Amino acid sequence: MSRIASEKLDEISSRVNAAEVIGRYVQLKTRGRKAIGLCPFHGERTPSFSVDLERGLWYCFGCSEGGSVYNFLMRIEGLSFPQAVKKLADEVGVALELTEQEDPQARYRDRLRELLERTAQYYSELLLRSPLGQPARDYLQERGLTLETAEKFRLGWAPSSGDALVRKLQGAGYSMEEGADAGVVRQRGGRDLLRERLVFPITSAPGKVVAFGGRIITPDPDKKTPKYLNTPETSIYSKREHLYGLSFHRGEISRAKEALVMEGYLDVIAVSQAGYPLSVASLGTALTAEQCKLLSRYARRVHLFYDADRAGRSATEKAIDLFEQAGLLVNVSQLEQGEDPDSIIRQQGPEAFGKLKEETVAVVDYLMARKSEEFDLTTRAGKDDFAESVLPAIAKVRDEKARDEYARKVAGLLFLNEHVILSQVARYGKGLQSQRTTPRPLVSPQLDFEEPPVEPDEEQYHDPRQTTKSRTRTVLRSRGRSSLHAEERLLSLMLKRPEWNQLVADSLRPEDLSRPELRPFLEVLLQFRSIERPLTWTDLDGQSDEATWARLMAAEVPESSQADMERLLSDIKRNGLEPRYEVIRQQVLEGMSEGTVGPNSELYREYLYLQKRLKGTRNE
Repeated sequence: MSRIASEKLDEISSRVNAAEVIGRYVQLKTRGRKAIGLCPFHGERTPSFSVDLERGLWYCFGCSEGGSVYNFLMRIEGLSFPQAVKKLADEVGVALELTEQEDPQARYRDRLRELLERTAQYYSELLLRSPLGQPARDYLQERGLTLETAEKFRLGWAPSSGDALVRKLQGAGYSMEEGADAGVVRQRGGRDLLRERLVFPITSAPGKVVAFGGRIITPDPDKKTPKYLNTPETSIYSKREHLYGLSFHRGEISRAKEALVMEGYLDVIAVSQAGYPLSVASLGTALTAEQCKLLSRYARRVHLFYDADRAGRSATEKAIDLFEQAGLLVNVSQLEQGEDPDSIIRQQGPEAFGKLKEETVAVVDYLMARKSEEFDLTTRAGKDDFAESVLPAIAKVRDEKARDEYARKVAGLLFLNEHVILSQVARYGKGLQSQRTTPRPLVSPQLDFEEPPVEPDEEQYHDPRQTTKSRTRTVLRSRGRSSLHAEERLLSLMLKRPEWNQLVADSLRPEDLSRPELRPFLEVLLQFRSIERPLTWTDLDGQSDEATWARLMAAEVPESSQADMERLLSDIKRNGLEPRYEVIRQQVLEGMSEGTVGPNSELYREYLYLQKRLKGTRNE
């Protein structure tokens, strides 16, 4: 039986814009984090079809169908799963080969991912809770970064011992060879690659750890060690294809349709903590076309915040070209020499960075300012160089009035006739015409969308111990098109907060659910107890009933505390046990009156067991 390696599904999913794919068949209109339209699988006049822009899932509240983008293509084009995956893989440029179910290489890569996840958890635990991580905690405090921020970005600390990680991994059953293949152990000598460094886990767009970066926090002048050290490229990591910070911010970027592109890890983190969770950075190398294409799946505009020195200016101009080739609009910040976003926030406060963001300028304005400083505009050669640098950018401006205004400014700077500049701009523009394509027409006709029906903000859940309406209490409110049953809310929370799944496992068994059809879903989710991020579609690869999984993933549930979770678990147990308890109680009463049930009978023991469990839930 052939299968598609999970890393390939991850790669395809990170590159595919589900709303764009589905939008070829359904006229969609964005509403916050979702896009809505008329369902193509059943007739309707009011849109009930929804695409989750962040997770790439679709669900129809009218016909209760839903799933991944692959499932959508299977339904609408009659494709098999491999055919749907292959279709999207070809569109986004992922080489796809179907592998056998027992492919040892695919299994080995999955094992390396598990190793990296364990490594990230180990480093994070040291930073957050171990005395060994005190230097890192002090450093973060000096930089103005909180432990909450460190936890969000899964920052860690690599101790000075040369084999601490090696011993940790060996204790978990991993070999030094596997550690080396994952990039965290040196090929020679079997020592930890990162030592006495602040650790930055590098994650794929779906949120899986693929590599690490490490920063020295107390440089030793006697040692020639690099400030930053990244783990090498491996069979599961290519630095050209990932952006630091994207997995943490892709939801916000998708909603805002813009991203802030930085140069360093700490810039990304500081800007996010300052209230702008839109920041990303390339990974210790020049920006690549692959990274720009990846970001274009989520954003329409980027703001560049590169250094103002010569190297930074060169990197800015290259980034402008790459982002424009990826179809993104570009604005450029006006940082002063020696400034970066992190230093501005620390020295002047978040408001100063907000002002800097608002004052980013269009590409033409940036180039005109920089090139007028770079070239001597009093000479013929300087004017030619300036024109060659600026006029192609003006030709890309689609608004005719803005384009003409820029041409007039250039003519004034160069003391040339305005018509000469306009003719040159037009000449550059001819070369761009063939590159511009019109949007692909949609299958569905243009629609006049109505507002979807608004659901009540709170779903009231009645405590069975109470009888009066005035004593009704609210348990874990749910917002959205469709109200969720308490047990469904639990499953949705387990998908979004799997770190609570151990608490669920300690309190609840699948048979405690009152709805038998939900028990298999709880059994699946209880397998995920060590993951500290929301579960994704690829985590559930191979599970049936995609529509229910999609509905649970797409459901919007509010932030809840552990006390809320414990209260919900207690209510679910009680609601599942009480009907069963009443049936058993009646059978016991009838049996005792007939003399067929005694204190030592199995039925009576079950009655006492249920009574004890119910008493426990009522005392919680």
